[in-house]
Amino acid sequence: MTISTIVGLGNPGEKYKQTRHNLGFQLMDAFAEEYGGSWRTKSSFRAEIAQVEYQGLPLLLVKPTTFMNRSGETIAALSRYYKKPMSSFIVAYDEVNIPLGQVKLSLSGSAGGHNGVGHILGLVGDGFIRYRLGIGPKVPSQIKLEDFVLGGFTRPELETIQKSLYRLKSGLCLILEKGPSLAMNQLNQRTEIYDNDSRNEK
Repeated sequence: MTISTIVGLGNPGEKYKQTRHNLGFQLMDAFAEEYGGSWRTKSSFRAEIAQVEYQGLPLLLVKPTTFMNRSGETIAALSRYYKKPMSSFIVAYDEVNIPLGQVKLSLSGSAGGHNGVGHILGLVGDGFIRYRLGIGPKVPSQIKLEDFVLGGFTRPELETIQKSLYRLKSGLCLILEKGPSLAMNQLNQRTEIYDNDSRNEK
């Protein structure tokens, strides 16, 4: 099944813009900027959407405006309207059990304590491609998970994120080009994410 939609999870509003929980939104903004997408609000989807093309493939980029713990509402609405199965969706979201700046790709599993993913699973089921963006480790270890993910990045963490955004975008490109199974073999075994420019220079 051709991938048609990339959804980045986060919370709407300035209050949450620079928080760890909004890394999915940050990635969508960076991807839209690189491929010429402009955001518009689509109330029927309860989301902001941007349409782009990648190597001739039309893609819909999505940022739900439902708040994180109701993210499934947007995905359910998109799936119904476009009559697309969950296998055509990539969902990008923050993952505290992955080191900051790294990424893991998976095709199934539990929510792992992530409220947005949990809501998606409960509302529309499994089958979507999970693009898990590292924000870990949780420091200090005794901090509540909610407080950590809703907290802002430190200055060194922001520098790491800025440096890794290109590689995170390149990982999405790898999925689009190779498909999720082949991309998973490559992404999950490397700390340095697939680099399109390096490939093209060889």
